[in-house]
Amino acid sequence: MQFESIKSSKFKNFTPNKINQTHQLIGGYWVTENGAYVDKAETLTANGNDRVGPMTPIEIIIISIFSNHKYLNKKYLFRHFLPLLCIINYHSYCQNLIPNPSFEEYWDSKIEDAHTGPQFEYQTYISRLYSWKANSWQVFYYNIKHFHKNQESQDNFYTCEPICHNIPDGNACIKFLYEWNSPQNDKNIIRSSKSYGMTAYLTCKLKEELTIGKTYEISMFVYLPNHEFLDPKFRTHIGFTLTLEEPNQIINSMLSVPYFFSDTIELDKWFRITKRVKATCNLKYLTIGMFESMFFPSQTPTQYHNTNSSYHKYYVDNLSIIEIKDSTYDNKSEIIDFCKYKEKISLKNNSSNEIKIRFTTNDTSIQIKYQNQIDSLLKTINLSSNVIIIEGNADVIGTKESNLQLSYNRAIAIKNYIKQFQLKNKILCFGNGELINSKIATIKVVNQIEAGYLYKHLTNESLTVMSKNEANNLCIELLNSISSHELFYLYHDSLFMSRQENKTILNGKLATIFNNSRWPQLRIIDSLYAVDQIIRSGTFLSNISQTISSKFRLNYPEQLADYDKRISNELFKLISPTKFPKIKDIGMYNLHKLMTLLIHSPDTNKVKPFLELIYNNCMIGEANWLDYATLKDKYLVNGSKDQMYGTQYSIDKNTNEMILTSADKIDSINLNRKSIGLNPILTINTGIYLKQK
Repeated sequence: MQFESIKSSKFKNFTPNKINQTHQLIGGYWVTENGAYVDKAETLTANGNDRVGPMTPIEIIIISIFSNHKYLNKKYLFRHFLPLLCIINYHSYCQNLIPNPSFEEYWDSKIEDAHTGPQFEYQTYISRLYSWKANSWQVFYYNIKHFHKNQESQDNFYTCEPICHNIPDGNACIKFLYEWNSPQNDKNIIRSSKSYGMTAYLTCKLKEELTIGKTYEISMFVYLPNHEFLDPKFRTHIGFTLTLEEPNQIINSMLSVPYFFSDTIELDKWFRITKRVKATCNLKYLTIGMFESMFFPSQTPTQYHNTNSSYHKYYVDNLSIIEIKDSTYDNKSEIIDFCKYKEKISLKNNSSNEIKIRFTTNDTSIQIKYQNQIDSLLKTINLSSNVIIIEGNADVIGTKESNLQLSYNRAIAIKNYIKQFQLKNKILCFGNGELINSKIATIKVVNQIEAGYLYKHLTNESLTVMSKNEANNLCIELLNSISSHELFYLYHDSLFMSRQENKTILNGKLATIFNNSRWPQLRIIDSLYAVDQIIRSGTFLSNISQTISSKFRLNYPEQLADYDKRISNELFKLISPTKFPKIKDIGMYNLHKLMTLLIHSPDTNKVKPFLELIYNNCMIGEANWLDYATLKDKYLVNGSKDQMYGTQYSIDKNTNEMILTSADKIDSINLNRKSIGLNPILTINTGIYLKQK
């Protein structure tokens, strides 16, 4: 964008009704009588300050039509105005929802003299920037060319920076500063937070709120200069976040948000961060900057801390938020469902990396190609939190006892190879004594151990060469690697709890987890959820120790309804519409467990008061839409009504296949799903059949 000098304030009126005589159109810019380029619609609310910037293409077309034709007949409207409406419709669909996205527009007046805001706004020129709000002084507005009110000469904002002459779009960009600083380090700096970093943020209100279920492409350009004190974490912590309300930002601090969008920025070049987001609530605000996380900043100075010049800088320009159609992007691009949190719901809440090592008959040596695979796997794991599980298999020949020892020795051989890397991870070795022709050992790297998997291996004589005491002690040692609700699988195991030491340690572990919980009822919810999953899982009793309490064993499917009723009665002692947690209280995964219990409740009268509450929580990002949709559908189906969102299935009496309930309503179901951001259902069939009795 280039600005042009205006030598005269006398222009021909362009409006046929002679209104707004002080605003003229010259070369695509609004012009005031004092010679500054401003936006016509904003001048009246500018408190005497003129906004500088270009007109939009739509404004140019409209003005050109009405300025040249005082009287418009039907023929002219058909030939010129109807195509214009088509252009406007297309423009409204593809428009950038960020106001002043390249920072070209600014208030053109000497606001330094007014002193109506914080002092840093005048020193950094950030108060000139139109449509954006800064929270601290570590942000600067750069514009190569600009006009001052009542002046004909050009003046620059901070043009000494070389980067300003290579801006991606137009003449302006933003510079941010960051500094590591202990909260108690400098008495001259006023700080009201405990953050170990100081920086600033810019926030804008979008032109229109994001629509639930629609997908948007969001991008921004970032320039991060390389230097000897550059912390590598800078590259992954610069980005943006979207919010329902304007963030509560503190001066001389860092903003900690549930989730921010970032990438790994390439240095010494303008790098474009691009993300595709499906809105799950009506997001209204965009904030950009360098964000705090559990990994950054550190609480102690690192080798990247320069005591002589501790300010690090980076630049931002050319942002956009544009709605995209399904046909305009490929399936390879990740689309993030987002309102406030980004946390995948998983019943296991676990990730795994796995490789298989093949051996020759009656051998435990590891071939070179498998050593290379192990090396690659170990480079990808978290050195402190992951657990490495090695399970060896044996040959088809030989006795059970010899194969048990052979399979275990293969696991030990891999463990000894891994030891050379001096990892801090816990390594578990198991031997499978069954006569199978696999000659394979499996290496798994997991974040958390499933209690059922662990206790099965530690109590089954055909899968380990440990003594019962060794196995039990190892299970106790690994309690820290078991997720909270799966601890209750051990809690409900009669063999494990028959040892008083086990009972004491497990109860202590549960107390440590839940005593500090913001929601005291969470411990009982986890226990009920464990029971709910035990009685529902057809494979659970075959995978875990057979000593699970007999009171949870189902002899007939009809017993499930009775268990659901008993669990439901306990659940409604803990929750009510006036004391129901949000994601911020217990986390998305824990809320999902609570919602699962509510979904399985057969008491529709008690479920009904929660529907509106949970819907409203979804609208503010404090509940999950799929959980709500499932609860709503279950409530409707239990009341002999058609479901809305297609989460319920029933058995076809003719084929015994599980098919979508209310299949004839699939079109309206998909419309309802779209309204809350769920993907459409493409087929009513599942390919799952009920076994014949």
